[in-house]
Amino acid sequence: MQFSVGIRVVIRYQREDGPADALGEVTAVDDAGVTVATRRGPVAVPHEAILLAHEVPPAPQRRGSAHKTIGVRDLQRILASTWVPRESVWLHRDNAAAEASGEDREVLRGWLLRAHGGVTKRANSALLLDDPGLDLDAAINAMTAWYEARELPPAATVLLPEDSPGSPAPVPDARAGGASVHGGGAGGEASGGAAPGAQVRSGAGSDPAPGSDSQTASADTAAWMSQVDARLEADGFNIVAPVVVATAATAEISGGATSASALAEPRLRFAVSEELPPAFLDATAGAEAPEEERQARAALYTSAPAQYFLAALGVHPDGRTSIVGVARLAVSHRWAVLSSVKVRPDMRRRGAGRALTRAAAAHALGLGIRSMALQVEAGNQPAARLYASLGFAKHHRYHYRIR
Repeated sequence: MQFSVGIRVVIRYQREDGPADALGEVTAVDDAGVTVATRRGPVAVPHEAILLAHEVPPAPQRRGSAHKTIGVRDLQRILASTWVPRESVWLHRDNAAAEASGEDREVLRGWLLRAHGGVTKRANSALLLDDPGLDLDAAINAMTAWYEARELPPAATVLLPEDSPGSPAPVPDARAGGASVHGGGAGGEASGGAAPGAQVRSGAGSDPAPGSDSQTASADTAAWMSQVDARLEADGFNIVAPVVVATAATAEISGGATSASALAEPRLRFAVSEELPPAFLDATAGAEAPEEERQARAALYTSAPAQYFLAALGVHPDGRTSIVGVARLAVSHRWAVLSSVKVRPDMRRRGAGRALTRAAAAHALGLGIRSMALQVEAGNQPAARLYASLGFAKHHRYHYRIR
């Protein structure tokens, strides 16, 4: 397998006294080998000693299904790895010090600054993941200057403290029904960024390291998040598009089906492609969109470690087919992330969105992926009701602040 910093792996390797296993987060990769942060401490494994290796999901924080127990920051890092912009950099005190001294090192924690030419909010906002180790005013000023240098409005993705984590639905009304989840907003965007990174430092304003943070924010962390949000508001950053992140078990959503084709109906079929079809880009970006925007969206759609593009095909009486809707399924860190669900306007509220979501989950389950996530803007009630009726539950919330 290909190793990268931030992924969680289990490696079986050969030692002088026999085979051994290393389970944990990859903290370094070089020509000599791979370093894994295990519970026993860091373990350096030479490449030639590796017998078997595979990626595993982030460690659960308590007993229960992975989609319920994964920490907020771990899940945000997964989402970030499926929507990668052209530019990203971690704003952190240690990185600033390394740059000033000319050292070639980077810590992957703090605030993830992201820019993609203004295409989508997720790809053009700073993910305030944890304490950047800087004075808050200095951090906000540095973030602002970074975006202004790119002629983009300063923007932040602010994670919100939860008073009721794991509530049963994105919205209280969980009635079944058709919905259109369009390409814009959270329903059409998975967040972008660099691969998950090294451990965060402990202290007020920081959660434990990825793989050990609690879904229910600590009092210190909640206070820090509220302080950051209040300071941004005072500095003229306005709330735009509150978002709910919801999760589910893929088997529950697919009804146990392990392929999209298994869910085909006489009048509805599914096509799955690993390559970005032009028809998908037409449906999500718009056939008349400027070519620069289409290319920018195409880069985001194909930025995950793996992605699959689904099309729901309506079958006409004469056997012809036409696209009813499309969806993107990204896979990272043994999680599936659904985004960019778009149903043709004249086919909405006829079950196409539901069918696409179930087909995406079935494809994920066929790949051995057990957990699934999506993001939906809080104001998109039809989509929220649809996802709730299928079995998705709220994991956490965030909102954008843009000046």
